[in-house]
Amino acid sequence: MSYVASKDIVHRDLAARNVLLTKGHKAKIADFGLAIKSDESDKVVRGLLPLKWTAPEAFTNSEFSSKSDVWSFGVTLYEFYSLGQRPYHDIASSDLMAYLREGNRLPKPELCPDEMYELMKKCWSINPEDRLSFDELKSEISKCLLMITNYYGYLEAHEDFDPDNFNDICPVSTTLE
Repeated sequence: MSYVASKDIVHRDLAARNVLLTKGHKAKIADFGLAIKSDESDKVVRGLLPLKWTAPEAFTNSEFSSKSDVWSFGVTLYEFYSLGQRPYHDIASSDLMAYLREGNRLPKPELCPDEMYELMKKCWSINPEDRLSFDELKSEISKCLLMITNYYGYLEAHEDFDPDNFNDICPVSTTLE
């Protein structure tokens, strides 16, 4: 999504159903049917919008931007960590905007690390300017995944390590180069 945003494209339909995995397990964004150029009119004819993935300003005022895609990205992360649960499954579509304006957000999925849930909540700031950019998210997610990896105690083995010699194995660093 960082690349998509760098090309001034607003996806408008980012959801787990539109993320495909290659054989090499690389995520690819698909279904650009609702995409627009970010320099197009702020007011875009609605058509069918995925309400439970759509940022409040996009739903209520038709104001789409990379920051509204960041909101959707947070919902997509929720889908990943909840193993595909439907977001806001217990909230009627007609009640969703009031629910969000009251400060409510999706709950932390059981399998989601606290650090990742904190990033999700940053995606769901009611003010679009308070949301991270995709470049910032990319950096924060990398840091978060390194912390999580270190927390679980993974080790990094050197290329030609000797499994009988623990000096050849070192903990995974939590610093990014």
